[in-house]
Amino acid sequence: MERKSYSTYSVGKGKEYPFEFKHDAVSAAQELGIKPAARRFKVARNTLKIWLVRYQKEGKKGLIDKRQGPNYIPNKMPAEMEEKIISIRQMTKCFGPLRIKYHYGIPYSLGAIQRVIRSHGLTRRRRKVREKRRDMRAVKAKRHSMAHMQMDVKYLTDIPNYWEQLKPLGLPKFQYTIRETKTGMLFLGYSDELSGLNACTMIDYVLDELKLDLPFDISELTVQTDNGSEFSGQARRIETNPFVQMIEKRHRANHVYIRPGHCNAQADVESSHQLIEEEFFDLTRFTDREDFFRKVESYRLYFNFTRPNFHKGTRTPQKICASDCGSSTSYNFSLIKTLDLDKISTFSYQRGQSIPGLTEKLSNLHTEYRP
Repeated sequence: MERKSYSTYSVGKGKEYPFEFKHDAVSAAQELGIKPAARRFKVARNTLKIWLVRYQKEGKKGLIDKRQGPNYIPNKMPAEMEEKIISIRQMTKCFGPLRIKYHYGIPYSLGAIQRVIRSHGLTRRRRKVREKRRDMRAVKAKRHSMAHMQMDVKYLTDIPNYWEQLKPLGLPKFQYTIRETKTGMLFLGYSDELSGLNACTMIDYVLDELKLDLPFDISELTVQTDNGSEFSGQARRIETNPFVQMIEKRHRANHVYIRPGHCNAQADVESSHQLIEEEFFDLTRFTDREDFFRKVESYRLYFNFTRPNFHKGTRTPQKICASDCGSSTSYNFSLIKTLDLDKISTFSYQRGQSIPGLTEKLSNLHTEYRP
């Protein structure tokens, strides 16, 4: 039989050796001698002698570990104190040994408190990023379709394949994106400039179209944006902010800003920006501006009707929406067309940052534009 070495065994962190390890070491000692076997298996000679004597007297049973702890431990934590630590940990799962000792005056070491927590299976494993994402998907799945929107603007001037076509063909520089968080449905608009007027026009058009078929009151719908100038304009106060007024006053929906520095709060719409760049802008060539809008509308329809989301049960946005709103309503939502915001915003002197009191003019303009 081929002799094994110490490195071929999986020896635990404690002092106890596996039975197989002891048996092979004793067999080697009987054949080679105690000293060579001890050197091969990296154990003390006296330890190997004890194993050999026990094996000769009791056979394989003699190699079973028979160590026992002391019968009396003077500093052992009382059962009442262990129960107290357990109840504290169960009540405040975020408290570790240090906080438990500090806030509750536990008169034992941090190691002793940690031992109690570990021995009762109360340690808290750090969740991985994919687990947090899965939990967030479960939260979003509980919402009603079309009840929560994220809106953002994507700069198109940093995409190599698109940049070389932008100036010669007069293509748009900015994409105004609205994405519904539960279904992932996309609503798109494009313009040559970044402005509050375009943001107001975009959200005004989409909300007007949604109101025609929403199965719930629009006061339950929320639009979420970051703190960009296109969503706040020159008026930093909410009561004089035309973008917020457009949503809350004219449409009676709700608007929220994400906390500054928390860009992950816009993860749904930001991920759609990455997808459309990789799947559309990096691959597509255009002949003129009209061809651009035809092709981007085709991609948007593909995204809403055909492209499955494998993180949402391999369903398309339209199918997810149909489960809440019905098939005909979900089709109407998915067909809200891509906008050329430069054609809608025909008043060139009003372009740029939005100004207070602009909502009425936008409403009249939108009414004229709608088919």
